[in-house]
Amino acid sequence: MGACIGYVWLPVHLVSPTMEQFPGCIVIVDISGYTRFVKMHRTAMAHAEQIITDLMESVLDVQGPPLVLDKLMGDAAIFYSSDHTGASAEAIAAQVMRFFDAFNESEDVLVSCNVCICDACNQMGGLKLKAILHHGELIVKQMGGRTELAGADIILAHGLLKNTVEGDEYILMTKAFHDQAGDINGMPAHHGQEQTDMGPVDVVVFYPDSGDRPLPKATWSARAKQFARIETNGMKRMLRGHGDREFNNLPAD
Repeated sequence: MGACIGYVWLPVHLVSPTMEQFPGCIVIVDISGYTRFVKMHRTAMAHAEQIITDLMESVLDVQGPPLVLDKLMGDAAIFYSSDHTGASAEAIAAQVMRFFDAFNESEDVLVSCNVCICDACNQMGGLKLKAILHHGELIVKQMGGRTELAGADIILAHGLLKNTVEGDEYILMTKAFHDQAGDINGMPAHHGQEQTDMGPVDVVVFYPDSGDRPLPKATWSARAKQFARIETNGMKRMLRGHGDREFNNLPAD
């Protein structure tokens, strides 16, 4: 059996998605300041894209169970977990904290090794990470060999990226997730409410303290290697018209 799209018959499994619904957790990590960061002249934009790639790679390097990567969207990565127990939610919150540590460490290395004078390379120290953590009903669709999250709760999580939280570096938990995970040790919990297209949502916000970190010392060799890598990859992006980013740690299709 198959289905006709235009004049081409395709197997049913390529046009009829299979869906699985279950309670679970959603995590969205997003790089604050991305839009204004990449709105620069052509050379700086190519460098900006490589810097964003490096920073997102650092997050993906420490990602693991119980989180599963759903997709990358520009300056954001979306994860989910089908394990919705309290212990799993606590493990997810702890992993998100490692995301922040890895991001900041990678950013510090990039800043310490920088010798480029373009706007992107000189402003990359201002990039921050934020995270949205939500517990709800997930729908996972499989179509054409790929998976995709769907349903009201993923829409709600996306909507919370636009919020009234002060600052560019924070962890925002919905009450539904916080009820499972509890507070993050050592951080004050700020309770509030956000208005979304799906109505008001009670949230709890935590602010990781990245503070003023001493930059690691970089050798001239390390600086030269970073400049060459960013310049070479940036040139490749310019030549191919800013195609999709290449992430080294994603599984092959």
